[in-house]
Amino acid sequence: MQVDLEVLGPRLRELRREAGLRLADLADVTGYSTGYISQIERGQSLPSLSAMATLAVALGVEMSTLIEGLSGPEMSVTRAGSEHTLRFEDFVFRIHGSMGSNRSFSSVVQRVNESDAVFQHYGERFLLVLEGSLDVTIDGERHVVKAGDTIHYSSHQEHTISPPAGETAEMFLVSSPALL
Repeated sequence: MQVDLEVLGPRLRELRREAGLRLADLADVTGYSTGYISQIERGQSLPSLSAMATLAVALGVEMSTLIEGLSGPEMSVTRAGSEHTLRFEDFVFRIHGSMGSNRSFSSVVQRVNESDAVFQHYGERFLLVLEGSLDVTIDGERHVVKAGDTIHYSSHQEHTISPPAGETAEMFLVSSPALL
């Protein structure tokens, strides 16, 4: 299943209005400009995962609520080949586990190529390197995480995840709150 991110803008606007917030109110709470939030609501800009998490927290909802408002079962099985795919710019996440609208975490498998993207968002991450190695820099401190190694960290701090130059790695990531 491919997640249609075009639902994000109208859903964000709907949730903002339900919360009784003006664009300026949401901008004050999140630190984003009213113009940026307006662009997201009109489908002219895709927010980063960090921005989505910040907006969700400001609205008092899970990130998954911004994309879809479906509630689901208390248990789920994801069969090989039927996982959800979530795309943000150059990043593709294969989401293997999330449940209902009250999802507390997602489990994701992701191939990682060279990237200079900086992330900072609400929650925490647990990462297991499946193949290759990753440089994980958290708040300026670099950690080399090799196949079989794990790292667990607060994602409130600025962080980057990338393999050594010219290499590719694969990781299993548990994200809380849920990505989808």
